[in-house]
Amino acid sequence: MKILPEDSRDYARQVEALPDDMRGELLPRALMSGLHRFGATRNIQDVSSAIHDTCELEFGRLDAETRDGALRRVGDPRHRLHRYRARHR
Repeated sequence: MKILPEDSRDYARQVEALPDDMRGELLPRALMSGLHRFGATRNIQDVSSAIHDTCELEFGRLDAETRDGALRRVGDPRHRLHRYRARHR
């Protein structure tokens, strides 16, 4: 399936149609960032950078929340994100 820069607005509208609580999650925010960048620049590397930046910002926010050692439960998704990020530095 090909997605052209001209299609980015249609896909963005679908993401915007999500319920408010879902639209604020990481995946929809990263998708919106990538779609907006693709529509503006038509460059897939720029899309990759925009999505990466969105995820890095989220990681920084989660990391700041957990610096006090509150992240101890192995089953906590933030713990898994922290471990994944530490392995892929």
